[in-house]
Amino acid sequence: MQREEVDRLVPAEMRAILFFACAELLDVATTMFALRSGLLREGNPVAVGLMASSTDVLMVLKLTVTLGVLLAVHRFISPGRRAWALLLLGSIAMIAPLSNLAHLLLIAR
Repeated sequence: MQREEVDRLVPAEMRAILFFACAELLDVATTMFALRSGLLREGNPVAVGLMASSTDVLMVLKLTVTLGVLLAVHRFISPGRRAWALLLLGSIAMIAPLSNLAHLLLIAR
C-alpha cells in the first residue's frame, strides 16, 4: 500500500474508533441512569449476577471489554478494513442505548 493510501485511512479509522467508543459510553451512561433511577432492570443474566456486588464492577468490566474489542480489531483486522469493522460494531452497539432511551421515554409517559 502506498503512503498516501495509509494516510487517508487514518482519519476514517479514528472516526470509527470514536463512533464505537461513543456508542459504548452511551450504553454505559443510559444503563447506569436507568438502573440507578430504578426505572429499568438489567436484562442480561450475567450482568445481574455481577451487579449483586456492585454496579461499578459491571461498568469497569464493560469498559474493559470495549478496550479489548478495540485492541482485537487493531491486531486482527487489516488496516483497510478496520474502519468498516468498527463502524459495524459501533452500529450494533448503538442498539443498547437507543433501546434504553426508548424504554425510559415510554416509562416516563
